[in-house]
Amino acid sequence: MTTVAVRQRPRLAESAVAAKDEQPSGLTDEEAHSRLAKFGPNAMPDTSLHPLRMALEKFWAPVPWMLEAAIVLEVALGKYVEAAIVAGLLVLNAALGLFQGSRTQATLAALKSRLAPTPPSGAMARGRPCKRPSWCRAT
Repeated sequence: MTTVAVRQRPRLAESAVAAKDEQPSGLTDEEAHSRLAKFGPNAMPDTSLHPLRMALEKFWAPVPWMLEAAIVLEVALGKYVEAAIVAGLLVLNAALGLFQGSRTQATLAALKSRLAPTPPSGAMARGRPCKRPSWCRAT
């Protein structure tokens, strides 16, 4: 029988205490600027797409390809009514996907607006408590 050692993650409170002990006075202006230059701003990138591109992407996947092939075959066989029905289903599928995608983008935008960057409680900058949402930039 083999035993496996399980490594436990440190608790959040212990990590916060350890980090606070490392820099009890917070970041200096120089360190804050160097981290900003190295890692960039603490922000989520905008991932929204143009609506036309979102609509076209609904036709570029394996299932729409099969439906498009079925449309071509139906037209080649002279079955125009069946081809129109399949085309209607393809467009309906794309419209529903576009509707769901727009709802998802709206939800993400609402969440992003609620997650404005604010410093955590106990954050320090230049040896003072930091409470401003601008992460205690120098004024």
